[in-house]
Amino acid sequence: MTAMLGAVAEALADAHRREWAFVLAATVRVAGDLDVAAVVRRGDPAGEPASV
Repeated sequence: MTAMLGAVAEALADAHRREWAFVLAATVRVAGDLDVAAVVRRGDPAGEPASV
């Protein structure tokens, strides 16, 4: 079970490394502003979604 969780964590980390730029670019396109996109992507540290 632990090996499977490690493999899943590695796959997620790999996908994040490969795709984060695409996700950020799409968010900038939708938001129209890099600063707004950064806030949306980061969210609230308390776990609540950022209100934009």
